[in-house]
Amino acid sequence: MVTVNAVRKGTSNSPLLTKIVREIRLICLQHKISLCVHHIAGVKIPLADGLSRGTVSARGESWSLNAAIMSRWRSAFQGFDIDAFCDPSGRGKQAPAFCSIVDEPFNHSFNNLKVFAFPPLHLIEQFLQSSLNWGADILVAVLPVTVAQEAGLTSCLLHSYSSFQGIFTRTQANHTRPCPAMGFAVGVYDLSARC
Repeated sequence: MVTVNAVRKGTSNSPLLTKIVREIRLICLQHKISLCVHHIAGVKIPLADGLSRGTVSARGESWSLNAAIMSRWRSAFQGFDIDAFCDPSGRGKQAPAFCSIVDEPFNHSFNNLKVFAFPPLHLIEQFLQSSLNWGADILVAVLPVTVAQEAGLTSCLLHSYSSFQGIFTRTQANHTRPCPAMGFAVGVYDLSARC
């Protein structure tokens, strides 16, 4: 909403945003473009919302569900064999083995393995398609609830978590910090029947 207001007013409390807005307005004037901006709730566009909040890039930097929540799900499934979306360093991995942006899981076979997947928002669609061919014995995924509903996964929901500070953590150096709220609910889904 801050950006929408800045574009409408032509100014902001942020000098950087004001500069960007003025450049956009100048380009629009030069090309005789009429710019009309509207706010769209983040839950309706999780990728854009995640990008604006930094959660897409942050997930590449060891985002995971907090320790208590992850402990619950590791216990429920007697642990996982592979974390399908970990950062390349392995910090925050939820299983002994992992895939990352360097070694993406999309073309892998996970026959008879227990897989945990917390895909970055911009990879969810690709994950939902490719995971159909993984052959995993167990596939547990963390997904935005609205995205999962649109994909017809409501019956696979194990538990949902509303957005709040601390549901996610990020490992940095030798300590773990809580991450900001994502702005939309996420759910833990058992997608095993789809594999």
